[in-house]
Amino acid sequence: MRQENILIVIPAKWGSRRLPAKNYKYLNGYPVICYVLDSALEFGKGDIIISTENMKEMHEVLYFCSLYNDVAVIDRPKELAEDPANIDDVVLHVLQFIKKRYDTLIILQADCPLTTSDDIETAYLLFSRNREAVRSVTHTDNPFFTMRMNDGPLKPFSTMYQGISEFNRDFGGQFYRSNGAIFIIDMKEYIEKRTRLVDPLLGYVMPKERSFDIDDFVDFKIVEALLNERR
Repeated sequence: MRQENILIVIPAKWGSRRLPAKNYKYLNGYPVICYVLDSALEFGKGDIIISTENMKEMHEVLYFCSLYNDVAVIDRPKELAEDPANIDDVVLHVLQFIKKRYDTLIILQADCPLTTSDDIETAYLLFSRNREAVRSVTHTDNPFFTMRMNDGPLKPFSTMYQGISEFNRDFGGQFYRSNGAIFIIDMKEYIEKRTRLVDPLLGYVMPKERSFDIDDFVDFKIVEALLNERR
């Protein structure tokens, strides 16, 4: 039986409006992106490609982390590091340079440094059952209690809010949100549909304490504290 070929893509742009260079900031003495790189390498399956618009900084980070020989880096155009470009735009750009045939695509987010190799492995096993696409999720509060305030009084986001007790937080069962850490999809399906958001899409549930993506300084400090707890 032929061994499956897996491609792991890690988008790692330099620019960030709320926390500049967040993927390259030093977190407990280690660049943020290197945490996910370590997990991907420990996962031990597939080729790893990083997409960035700052090749110089990325190479310096890889040298610092002693990972230079373990991954490939692709230089993305500046427009793919700015809005409205999204993850799929970046991944599709990477695939233009790929000559090898891959069966499975795994996308890992550089700004989710708490993702472990076990998370990647378990999500991959879930995908492997029927080769249905998988995204990582985590538990979230009941969305029926979400409110909006459009320059006026509070109004419920959902019409189902009416008649639900404020104290009945378990109404409607379990709810999940994407934590952005992991996406896995059949490569042929991805190339055909040009998006990771396909149907059906399975959820791999990660605990809240590993579901923080670094979007701003507060997120950075929370992740820093959680990493300190691991020591």
